[in-house]
Amino acid sequence: MKIIKNEEGKIEIADFDIIQSYKIAVNLEKEGIKFYADILNSSDDNKITEGIKLLLEQEKEHLKFFETEMAKELKTRRDNFEEDDIVDYMDSGIFSAYNALKERSDILKSPFEVLGFGLMIENDSIAFYRTLRENTGDSRCIAALDRIINEENKHIERIDKLIKYLKEKGGRA
Repeated sequence: MKIIKNEEGKIEIADFDIIQSYKIAVNLEKEGIKFYADILNSSDDNKITEGIKLLLEQEKEHLKFFETEMAKELKTRRDNFEEDDIVDYMDSGIFSAYNALKERSDILKSPFEVLGFGLMIENDSIAFYRTLRENTGDSRCIAALDRIINEENKHIERIDKLIKYLKEKGGRA
């Protein structure tokens, strides 16, 4: 599988394999879980904390879905994707911005920057899941991906509301 973000910002997948996509989705959800867990205690504001907790729990549900789907696929077919190769896909494609920011985590100082980073993660997740949806013929998987895409869109709405809330409070979390 080859994953790239083209000049228009659209994610493109070539040489698609559903197991590979599930592995990447699992990794993406784990990154989301880690991100939200890391920032969970970054605010003393209950509204911010509760919003982040909800996002964290939904990411855990998404992880469970992708792990379950991958396990189902692995019962019926062989995995030809080397586990170590997934790092290459993460580093060379749509996830490179995350790695660069993780290396410079000191730049994520304000709640606005942290939530802005969360928006970037959610937008790229949606783009990836839409591409995954376009490339699978399994109606059960399509329905589940539609649900997850809808939830990821709600994550964006929730983060936008948290940013608006912070602005109204003068930027203090």
